[in-house]
Amino acid sequence: MKNALIIIALLGLCGCVAPNFQRPPTHMLQVWNPTELDPYRKSGTGVVAGQAFLKTQGGDVKVAAGEEVSLVPATPFMREALRHFQQNIEPVEYTAAVRSEMNNVIKRTTADAQGNFEFHGVAPGSYLLQVSITWKVPSAYGIQTTGGLVVKEVEIRDGENSRVMLTR
Repeated sequence: MKNALIIIALLGLCGCVAPNFQRPPTHMLQVWNPTELDPYRKSGTGVVAGQAFLKTQGGDVKVAAGEEVSLVPATPFMREALRHFQQNIEPVEYTAAVRSEMNNVIKRTTADAQGNFEFHGVAPGSYLLQVSITWKVPSAYGIQTTGGLVVKEVEIRDGENSRVMLTR
């Protein structure tokens, strides 16, 4: 029995037995408060338009052609949740109920072939405008995906037309 335990421990050390490592649950400092979404549930007269793109190290421009662009209420909870998502961590507090509430107020559109997008009827408030722009590049390790999530916070006023360059 003792020999079997030693063999299992050695196999684990050399990587032959995959240990069961999991990230500990991540908790948020902000508390979910659905009433924060009340101003965003209303229809407004704001317009948000713009273009989403990234520039490669070589100077090429990659546009968000055909990608979904989202206009997310910039509540304190969502700002913190976004920071976690950018690190590929989903906080414990971002439950199915929260996702459902958020889906009711997030506005979405698809960027055209040049990465242009437009939202109409936007209620006044702060929003996180976001899109994922990725492309494939050859590397010493094969084909890799580069680019990523592009986010910009915008303030919208009723009746205002806002033009945004969504890039980093």
